[in-house]
Amino acid sequence: MDQVHAVVLHGSLDPYLTLQALTDYSGLGQRTLRRKLKDPQYPLPHYACGDRILVRVSAFDRWMEAFRVERKRAVPDHLRAVLDKARELTGRR
Repeated sequence: MDQVHAVVLHGSLDPYLTLQALTDYSGLGQRTLRRKLKDPQYPLPHYACGDRILVRVSAFDRWMEAFRVERKRAVPDHLRAVLDKARELTGRR
């Protein structure tokens, strides 16, 4: 039986993507991505190589985490009753 002494990986595990490839990867449109490159609050990290814009997958994934929306947890019934009563007493709905 042959033994495997090493595994050789070809290609990068963290590739640079063009905006077109990033569009396919992310599902975001190219116009949206181009706008995000210059976003004053949270610009998309990128490399400008001549006419090409390249974005590293790991940098994009980290950048996207800033836009993550956490799902609100349901309020337990006993707490909901207390909140409803408080709203009723304060006149808020």
